[in-house]
This record gives sequence, C-alpha cells and structure tokens, in this order.
Amino acid sequence: MCVSPPVRPAVTGCGNYFYGMSDIKPRPNDGRYQVILRNLSPQQKVEKVFELNELTRQLAKAGIRMRNPGLSDDQIDRMAVEQALKCHNRNY
Repeated sequence: MCVSPPVRPAVTGCGNYFYGMSDIKPRPNDGRYQVILRNLSPQQKVEKVFELNELTRQLAKAGIRMRNPGLSDDQIDRMAVEQALKCHNRNY
C-alpha cells in the first residue's frame, strides 16, 4: 500500500521565516531588516549570531529565575544547560 505524504499549505517566505495564515502581526520593517542583514560582512554576521545566542541564554535563565526564585545562580545555570540539551535538534 502506497501512502502519500501530507500536503502542506502553500506559504511564501524569505529565508527561514515563513509568512503563513498564522502570522497576523504586521511587520513593516521586515524588508529593511533583511537589507541590513544582507549588507553585513561575514564577520559581522558571525558576531550577530554570537550576540543572539547570548541573548537567548540570558532570556532562558531569566525565565528559569522567574519560575524558581529561590535557586542559586549555579542551579539556574545547570537548569538552563539541561533545558538546552532537551531541546537540541539531533538531526545534524
């Protein structure tokens, strides 16, 4: 028996960001942001990746701290690492 894969709804997008029916928020500066990113040098792009990774870590730790106000910094760091390991995409 041959089973066809599910059909995905048609979406249009730029890069990895897809604009679908669930994206109802207006994004007036998106095109401008894309131009800025395109004009960055390779070194600046790498620096931006590290900045965004650090911001993600800080936000994760802030969320853990809000949900667990009595934890020490070491415990928060440990929980953040455990959380990141659970979410890591192991497909590559």
